[in-house]
Amino acid sequence: MSKKSASILSFIVIPLFILSIIISRKALIYISGYYPECLFHKFTGLLCPACGNTRAVTAILKLRFVEAASYNITPLIAIIICTALYIELCMYAMGKRVIIIPRNNYFLGGVLAFMCIYYILRNVVLFI
Repeated sequence: MSKKSASILSFIVIPLFILSIIISRKALIYISGYYPECLFHKFTGLLCPACGNTRAVTAILKLRFVEAASYNITPLIAIIICTALYIELCMYAMGKRVIIIPRNNYFLGGVLAFMCIYYILRNVVLFI
C-alpha cells in the first residue's frame, strides 16, 4: 500500500472513529465515573501530570472546553495537535503538501517545556 492510498484510507477511517466516539459519548461519560482516584495525589497532595485528564476528557465530551482546560490542559493540546496533523494528512491525500506543525526539535522542545512548566505551576499556585 502506498503512502497516498494509506492517507486516503485514514481520510475515511479517522472520521468514522471520531463519529463512533460522538455516538457513544454518553456511555464514555458514564464509565469515567468508575475510574480510580490518583494514588500520587492521595498520598502527596500534589497533582501528577495525569491528574485531571479523565475530568478534562469528560468535559470535552460535554463540549465544555474552558472547564476541560481548568482540569488539565494536556487533552486539549493533544486534540489541537492531532487536528492539525489530520488536516495535513487530508491535504496530502488531495495532492497538496501543507505543514502546519513544525517538524523540528525546537517546536517539540517548546511544547515539552511549556507542559513541564504547566505541571509545576499548577502545583505551586495551589499552595500560594
